[in-house]
Amino acid sequence: MAPQARTVAADLENRSGVHIVPTPTGTDSEVTESSLADSTKDSKSIIVPKDELPPHPDDIIHKFWYETLVRLRMTFFVLLSLLLMLALSLGMAMQMFFSVMVIKAMSAKVVFGIILVPLQLLVSAVMVDEMIDVGLDAMDLPTFGLFRASMTASLRSFFPSWNTRKTEICLLVILEVFPVTVGLICLPEHQGHMSWYTRFLMGYIIGGVLSAYVISVVYVLSHIYVGHNPLTEARMNVLWHNMGNLGELKHVQHDVLEADSDDVSVRWKGCVSFLLAAVCCVICILLTFLFWKNFVFMFTGLMLTTVFLALALTAYAPKLLGKAFWLTLVFFVLLTAGLTIGTTATMPEKKNFIPTALGPGASGYGANLSDDNGLPLQFLQRPTGATQPGYPICSMSWGTPNTTASAAQKLNIFDLAMLTKASYAPESLTEWALGAMLNGTDLEEFEVIENQPDDKIGRLVVIELPKQKVRVMAVRGTAIVGDVYADLQIYCAIAVLQFMGHVVPVLKAMPTNMMQGLLKSSPARAIFDSVDNRFLKELQGHAEMHKKQAAEKGFSFLVTGHSLGGALAGIVSAKLGVEGLGVSAPGLRYQLDRMELIASDLQHGFTEIEPTNDLVPKIDEQRGMVSWIKCDISLLSCHSLVKTTCELWSQCGDPRGRDYRRLCSQWYSQAEMNM
Repeated sequence: MAPQARTVAADLENRSGVHIVPTPTGTDSEVTESSLADSTKDSKSIIVPKDELPPHPDDIIHKFWYETLVRLRMTFFVLLSLLLMLALSLGMAMQMFFSVMVIKAMSAKVVFGIILVPLQLLVSAVMVDEMIDVGLDAMDLPTFGLFRASMTASLRSFFPSWNTRKTEICLLVILEVFPVTVGLICLPEHQGHMSWYTRFLMGYIIGGVLSAYVISVVYVLSHIYVGHNPLTEARMNVLWHNMGNLGELKHVQHDVLEADSDDVSVRWKGCVSFLLAAVCCVICILLTFLFWKNFVFMFTGLMLTTVFLALALTAYAPKLLGKAFWLTLVFFVLLTAGLTIGTTATMPEKKNFIPTALGPGASGYGANLSDDNGLPLQFLQRPTGATQPGYPICSMSWGTPNTTASAAQKLNIFDLAMLTKASYAPESLTEWALGAMLNGTDLEEFEVIENQPDDKIGRLVVIELPKQKVRVMAVRGTAIVGDVYADLQIYCAIAVLQFMGHVVPVLKAMPTNMMQGLLKSSPARAIFDSVDNRFLKELQGHAEMHKKQAAEKGFSFLVTGHSLGGALAGIVSAKLGVEGLGVSAPGLRYQLDRMELIASDLQHGFTEIEPTNDLVPKIDEQRGMVSWIKCDISLLSCHSLVKTTCELWSQCGDPRGRDYRRLCSQWYSQAEMNM
C-alpha cells in the first residue's frame, strides 16, 4: 500500500472506528483518497464516528427493565382485550341483526335494531383500529410514547400546566394499581377448587384486560380531539419525538405555540353529506323490512350505512380510521355470511319425507330393494362375539321409572330417534310418518297430542304412548329460515368467541362465569329480550302443560330433539327436571345465565349424542352426559339425524326389528355391520 493510501485509511479508521481492508483495483493494489470517497459516495454510506456510536440494544433493554416488563405484559393484555372486544362486539352485532330478522312485523324494536347495528359495527371497528395502535405503542420503545403524547397534548388544551410527568403517573396507576386491586377483590370469591393464587392470577388478568380497555378508550377520545385540532396535533408530534422511557417521569419541555390551520367548514360539509347518505340507507332498509324483508338486501344496506358513517367520521377526524377498519368490516361480512350459509346447509333437503326405518307392520317392510348393500332386514342385537362392544347409549332406556318394567314398556334410543325424525315430517304427514316407523312394534298404539304448523320456529310434535305410559315432546331442528335466524341469534356470539380462540385462548383466559354474564347482558338482549325469548317461553309453556297433563294420567314426560331442537330440549329438560335427549345439539354451558339454567340440572337429566366429525355440537360446550359415536365422513352428513341413527343401528341392532335398509345402505354395507 502506498504511504498516501495508508494515511487516508488510518485517518478514516481513527475517525470512524471502522477498520478498512484494502482491495486491489485492477493491476494496482493502491487505495487512494479519491477512490475511497467515490466508493463511499456510490454506496451512500454514512460513516459514524466511534465516539458517536449508539448504546447496544441489550444495554437499553436491561437498563430500562421496568419498561421491558410493561411492554411484555401490556402487549399480551392489549391483544387479549382486542380479540375479546372484537368477538363480543361483532357477535352482538350479529345477534342484533338476526333478532331483527326473526321479528315479522314492524315495531320500535326493529327501528332501534336497524339503527344500532351499523353504529355498533362502527364503534367496534374504530376500537379495533385504535387498539391495534395502542398495541403497537405498547411494544414500541419508549413504551406508550404515543399514548402519553396524545393525552398530554389534549389535556394541555384545557389545563395549560399539565405535563408529561403527570400523564405518566396516571398511566402507572392504571398499569399497576388496577390489575392488583382486581386480583385482591377476586381472592375471597371461592369458585370450585381454585386455589387463592389461581384466583388472584385470574383477577390480575381481568384487571389487566380492563386497564387495556381504559387506555384504549382514553386514547380514542384524545385521538379524536387531536385529529381535528391542528395545534394539539402539532404538540402531540413534538412530545412524542422527545418522550422519555417509562418510569423515568421525564418532564418534556418541548412545546408548540402555533400550527397551520385547516378549513373546518369543509370537514363539516363532508361529514354532514355522509351522515345524510347513511340516513337514506336506513330509510331504505326500513322500507325493505316493511314490504320485502330480503336478507341480502337488508344486510347490504346495513353495511353501506356503516361505510357512510365511517366516511362521515373520517371527514371529521381524518386520521382516526385506518386499514384496520376496513379489514374489520370485511371480516364481519365474511363471518356473518359463513355462519349463515353453514347453518342453512344443515337444513334437510325439501324432498319427499322418507322415514328413517319401517316398522314390521308398516307398508313396504321387507320389500326387495335394488341396492341394499347386503344389509340385513332385521338386526335385533349384536351377538356375543361381535367385533365391537357397541355403544353404551344403546342399552339406556327412557320413560317409565319402574325398574322392573319390561323392554316393551321402555323407550330405547331408536324409539326416540324415530319420534325425533317425525318432527321433521310435514304437518299433514306426521301421523303417517309415525305409523310407518312404529307399526308392528310395541309402540304402535300412539296418539298425536299436538302437531304444530311447519312454519313454526322450534316446531313441536307431542306423542303419547298409552302402553308405555309416557308422553314425548319432539322438537324439530333447523328446517326453515326462521330456525336459521333463531339458531344464529342464540349462538353467533359464542361461535365468534370460539373462532377467536384459535388465535388467542380468550375463553380459557377469562373466567367462565364472566363470559356467561357478558353473553347474558348484551345490548341485543336488552332490546330484544321479549322477542329473543318469545318462542323459548312459549316452548317452556307447552312443556309445562304437557308435563302436568301427563302427571295427571300417571304418565312420565320427556323431551327429545335434533340440532337446534336438541338444544331446546336441553333447556326444557333442565328447567322442568325431566329426562331429555339431544342429537347433534349445540352446547349450553355459556348460555346458562342467559337461559336461566343451572348446570347441575342439565347434568342430571340431559343426554347428548355427538358424532365425532359434526361441527354443530362443538359450538359452545356440552353439559350433561355426552355419548360419542363414530363419524368420519363429511361434516354435513355427520350432522344428519338419519346417519346417526344408522351408525347406532349398525353397531347395536334395533330390538324392535325395524327395516333400515332403504336409507342406511348409502353409508353402510353388510361388512360394516357389528354382527
